[in-house]
Amino acid sequence: MPGKSNPWNDRCMPIHPDNAIDELIAHLRRLPGVGRRSAERHAHAMLEWDEETLKALGDCISHLRERVAFCPVCGAIQDDAGCRLCNDPRRDQEIICVVEHFSQIPVIEKSGCYKGAYHVLGGRLQPSTARVRTHCAGPNCGGGWNMAGFRRSSWPSVPTSKGRPPPPGSAPN
Repeated sequence: MPGKSNPWNDRCMPIHPDNAIDELIAHLRRLPGVGRRSAERHAHAMLEWDEETLKALGDCISHLRERVAFCPVCGAIQDDAGCRLCNDPRRDQEIICVVEHFSQIPVIEKSGCYKGAYHVLGGRLQPSTARVRTHCAGPNCGGGWNMAGFRRSSWPSVPTSKGRPPPPGSAPN
């Protein structure tokens, strides 16, 4: 029928009778790779969890910022014992891999091929100036590493419409 709205359209009235479900779905959709349908499936699955499991998830999320720390040297996530990457004596500290975001480190580590140091920029480099385009989140921003002390550097980055990443082996001034 013309003029009748589709109940599955995001612009229409909420599908769920309780706004708590719609609010949860909206929050879940903010996660990378989670669309409307995935968020709905996750929310519906959580409705079947017992109260203890839901409370544990809520506590984990609400205390996330106070439980997670970043290494002041490399910018990776560290635990109470310190940074496992910086404190590992088997790592070659003369080779550095510069990444845009700390979430890239586990991907590189899973390959098992890289055994050097890391530096997290906290944003993308502007190719024309070799400066970080977004806020750099950590005390290692603004020259925490002396690039002259490294034999080799690696810049695994994805080209964007704003420009290409720096060439391999290059370092910012």
